[in-house]
Amino acid sequence: MEFLGHSPTAVYLGAARRQNETSKLPNIASLPPVSNDQQKYGQFDYPFSRALTTLGYTPAKFYTSAKFDPNSSLTGSSPANVDTSNLSTLSGIRVPPIYSAARNALYTRYTQKNWYENYQRLLHANDRALKDSENLLYESGRRINEEIALTKANQDEATRKLGDRICDINYWINELEDEIDKMVKENNDLNRTKRIAEKLLTETENQLHIAQECLYNREKRQGIDLVHDNVEKKMVQVSLQMYLP
Repeated sequence: MEFLGHSPTAVYLGAARRQNETSKLPNIASLPPVSNDQQKYGQFDYPFSRALTTLGYTPAKFYTSAKFDPNSSLTGSSPANVDTSNLSTLSGIRVPPIYSAARNALYTRYTQKNWYENYQRLLHANDRALKDSENLLYESGRRINEEIALTKANQDEATRKLGDRICDINYWINELEDEIDKMVKENNDLNRTKRIAEKLLTETENQLHIAQECLYNREKRQGIDLVHDNVEKKMVQVSLQMYLP
């Protein structure tokens, strides 16, 4: 793809300048020769041949490329007539059917130290969780006891105040009953006094009637008998007392 208006031979960018880098890897020719056993199994025994590399300048790792035999099938199991001597060793080329998980066991990414450290972390985490649970349980129990004590104190105080108020109410009820009894007694006394007064009033009316009748009869006197004596004065006084309050 060319830019519009430029010839196909035009140069747009110059060559990138790169620093001269030297390889840090050792020369292969200077390495010691590798024996046949080391080429087959590496520098260590077979169980560790897949854990470390066979080259001295490559860092150690927990996995390597698998080795296989071109003459053996990669999709099928070993033939049925497997030599029993292979049962005591683990071959990376041919694994018996009873060791179907042996190949996967050789490619584990963690060591026993990693598992132990993780196990210790889990134990510490479990201990912390257990301690936190115990602290929470203790704190919950303490708060429950405090609430129970506070509730009991409030209940006792409310019961005492309620008892005092009930005593006060009963006292005032008795006082009201006494006042009612006194008022009823006074009403009865007033009614009795009223009846006595009405009876006395009835009796005074008879005396008034007699005094008035005597005065009327005295008015019938003639001549010298029309004297204004003490008897007439007393009867007039009685009549005035009856009419005046």
